[in-house]
Amino acid sequence: MAGTADVAIMESPPTGVPGTRMVRLPDHKLRLVCPPGTPPPVGGVFIGEDLMRIGLVVAPRFETSDVYRHLRSIEPRIDHAFVMRSQHRDAFADFAYEGIGAVILELSSAERASERGCTVGEIFELPPRKIAAVARDGQNTQVVEHFLRLCAEQSARKL
Repeated sequence: MAGTADVAIMESPPTGVPGTRMVRLPDHKLRLVCPPGTPPPVGGVFIGEDLMRIGLVVAPRFETSDVYRHLRSIEPRIDHAFVMRSQHRDAFADFAYEGIGAVILELSSAERASERGCTVGEIFELPPRKIAAVARDGQNTQVVEHFLRLCAEQSARKL
């Protein structure tokens, strides 16, 4: 929105910002992926106390996310559950598989982790992650316009 990037993928982007346009992407359903051997949650849903007991691997700047705000609402002590931070989101399932802590992953990644023996469940009342592509309104390169068009097409298929 400061004009320093051609396009950004943002979680819960602000709306109505002059000079920008937003293309909503499909919502992401998230699941908690826990190390193998973790007892499954009651009714398939993890609660705040579970998160404290298991521990979480999180990404830098996690505290600015909607997921963090939700977890904080169900468990105010959530910061004490962080056992590790990592930039390597592609390795998050491996962290759970190796027993380092639980990770929050998109549904398809969680399903693959489940096939590897990880315990997977929902987080109490966690809404889907809402994301969008945000770009300047006008004066975009053909590549950016093509990318935004692809985003819109993908969203139309999933919504």
